[in-house]
Amino acid sequence: MKDFSRIDRLSSQISRELSGIFINTIIPPANLIISITEVELSRDLRYGKIYYSVYGDESSINNAERFFKDNYKLIRKELAARIRVKFMPELKFVYDPSIEREQRISELLDRIKKDENQN
Repeated sequence: MKDFSRIDRLSSQISRELSGIFINTIIPPANLIISITEVELSRDLRYGKIYYSVYGDESSINNAERFFKDNYKLIRKELAARIRVKFMPELKFVYDPSIEREQRISELLDRIKKDENQN
């Protein structure tokens, strides 16, 4: 049970620190709005998946992928300077479309509600 709480604490810390890094240190291009949605770490804390969402279209998603690829080493270096762990996890940035799905569902529900009110 103790392992899970450590994983959760470190995941939360990585999420917070990444957000700070993207605001203050490694700033994405002006037209790119990135949100960290979840950090998932392996039990041994050696590997991590960083789930992110992007505001915009397919082009924005591609730009975000390029941003993470081009700045990967610098992101890890900045993260390692802010977090005290024996080994900095290898990170993999993964696009998370869940916010888009939620927004689309909300739009559909609003449309249904509007149609019902008109009838």
